Amino acid sequence: GCVYFLGLGWVIIGPLLYGRLVVKERVHPVFNEIPLIFLSGLILNFTIALLIRTLTLGLLINSILALGGFILFILPFFTKHQKAELPEINGYKWAWVFFFLVITLPPILAVPTANGDARTMWFFYAKMIFYAGEISPAAG
Repeated sequence: GCVYFLGLGWVIIGPLLYGRLVVKERVHPVFNEIPLIFLSGLILNFTIALLIRTLTLGLLINSILALGGFILFILPFFTKHQKAELPEINGYKWAWVFFFLVITLPPILAVPTANGDARTMWFFYAKMIFYAGEISPAAG
C-alpha cells in the first residue's frame, strides 16, 4: 500500500515541487516530502476511482501510474549524479514509532464493530461497491 500511494503521489508532487518527474537535485528533505506525497496519492486514487467508476479498470490505471511514479521517485537514490542522503534516525525515535503502532493498530484492526457506528456504515458501503464492481447508483 505504501509503494502504491507513494508512486501515485509522486506523479502529482514531482512536477509540482521540482517541475519534472525525475529529480536531479532535491531541494527539500525526503522525509518532509513523504506525507505530502502520500496525501496526494490518496487523493489521486479516489479521483481516478470516481472518474472511471469501474473498479478493475480504475485499479489497473492507478497501478500503472503508481509503478511508474515509484520508479521515478527512487531513481535519484540509485543514480551516479546525486546520492540522496537519508537523515540519521536514532533508535529512540524508532522505539517511539513502534510503541505508537503497537498501541494504536490492534484496536483499529482487531476490535469488531459491535455497535452500529459510522465505520459500520462505511464497511457496508464498501461491500456494496465491491459486489457491484463499480462506483455508481447501481452500487447503492
